[in-house]
Amino acid sequence: MKKKNTAIIATLVGIIIVLCVVIIALVVLNVKGKSEENKKAEDATETQVVTVTEATTEEEKDTDGVIRPVSPLKSAEEALEDGEYRVAFTGNDLKQTADGYELNVEVFEYDRYDSKDIENLAVGDKIQFNNEEVLVESVEKNEETGYILINGGLDKNGFELTQEERLYRTVIWNDYPVYYSVGKISIPLSEESTFEDFAEAHNNPDGEKFGYSELPKALQNATSSSDFIPNNTSITVTGKKIVNITRHWIP
Repeated sequence: MKKKNTAIIATLVGIIIVLCVVIIALVVLNVKGKSEENKKAEDATETQVVTVTEATTEEEKDTDGVIRPVSPLKSAEEALEDGEYRVAFTGNDLKQTADGYELNVEVFEYDRYDSKDIENLAVGDKIQFNNEEVLVESVEKNEETGYILINGGLDKNGFELTQEERLYRTVIWNDYPVYYSVGKISIPLSEESTFEDFAEAHNNPDGEKFGYSELPKALQNATSSSDFIPNNTSITVTGKKIVNITRHWIP
């Protein structure tokens, strides 16, 4: 009987040892699996860091340290988007088509800059002006006008900036921006389009307003008295069609 009990105990001990070995093996496998997962996560994090760093480097290379205007028009085709644009044309640039009329205009833009960029502008910097990169040789502020004079200002073949809301923009005499052409494009006229003419506002403050049917003749007559130039003429585009032409009074 004693030998039988001893055999049973030995069998139980053997089973317990086998179970312990299995449990230890499972624990080791679990720890190894988690270590591999953590390693993968760390590798992924390192990859993200490298990617962000490379993207930042590429962005720095793109800007190349040049102070550039804020969201300027780069081509006349951009004037097909909804908005108001400064343009130049003559009465002969209005053409009749099978669908109505289209106006061939030259589209103009002027440069606006982030205020922080201009306030931190220093000699040796480069700034884009009228689509050209300019080396800054001098920067000063005219205390009387508040204008920022770059490279001596207008009197010394440089240029000047004035603050407008939260930006700085180019400026010439009479406070007009420095306009430059971005190209020509023909834009259809909406049947709801109007022409508002304030060229003689010093005599007629209310100006004159013409509807679609009167517009062709009105533009022809208006051209004979004054030009349509970016300083005084704007168009409003909606749905890739001109809905308004306005000529402003120039003092």
